[in-house]
Amino acid sequence: MRAKPGGFTLVELMIVVAIIGIISAVTIPVFQGYTSRSQMAKVSAHFDEAVRIAQNEHARAQLNDSLGLTTDLPADANAWIVILNSNAAPAPGGGPAFVAANLGDAATGAIGVSVTDDQTTVIMRPAYRDLIAYRAEVSRQGVQVTEL
Repeated sequence: MRAKPGGFTLVELMIVVAIIGIISAVTIPVFQGYTSRSQMAKVSAHFDEAVRIAQNEHARAQLNDSLGLTTDLPADANAWIVILNSNAAPAPGGGPAFVAANLGDAATGAIGVSVTDDQTTVIMRPAYRDLIAYRAEVSRQGVQVTEL
């Protein structure tokens, strides 16, 4: 009696390779969609957090003025970036999450920060991937957000 040879046949291996190919063809685009949405969510979270922090700093400065205390509101974009990015979080596309620019960086998703002459803090969410660009102007009078 002959012993049956062990191993897989070529047909069995081809079927396994075909199944792996089908699974990959379905899951890779889904995974890319998930990562794209998570990166856009990160840009939006950085923008929302920056607006909240700027609001708090302007409210604190207004309170200090009313109490006759010194106001230490950041005077330029780089000073604001130190406050906004205290945890050194990166932008989704790499690099810093906040940049001293009027429009931000649409390639990396970095939020733009600038300061006007009347100490209004301007925070820009760039048009990163499918996101719409927004501009938030934060001052002691409040926040005004506009779509660009």
